[in-house]
Amino acid sequence: MISHFKGWLAKWDRNIVTQDDVETQQIVTEKIMNAFSGIEDILHKSDQKAMIKARGNLSLGTNEANEKEVLAMFENQKKSWYKGLKTISRDMTYIKSILENIYEIKNRRSRECFQLRAENSKLRAEIEQLKQSRSNGSF
Repeated sequence: MISHFKGWLAKWDRNIVTQDDVETQQIVTEKIMNAFSGIEDILHKSDQKAMIKARGNLSLGTNEANEKEVLAMFENQKKSWYKGLKTISRDMTYIKSILENIYEIKNRRSRECFQLRAENSKLRAEIEQLKQSRSNGSF
């Protein structure tokens, strides 16, 4: 068991992942935001198209035109594909916030690993000094 632990300890330093992935986080966040904005753009254009169609030849800004536009927009938003895209949009917002939390946890873990690595190095140096002082007979 002791030899297994010593073997693990010897390899431990090499097994720590130290890759800085800030760029990866930015790329993933950007892709999520691009998809989110694309979906929201589709939904907005769909609402605009439904409102223009409902208004017809009525003058823009009149009470009757406004009422028809609002009713058309509400009807458009009841469609199953619209609701589906809206759900995906909300889910992507949730995923983005979770992703930020995961990277924060990962960064904390990386800091802890660096601290442990430094502490491990100090302890190894102390052990080496003790071994040398023991072999020299001065203890």
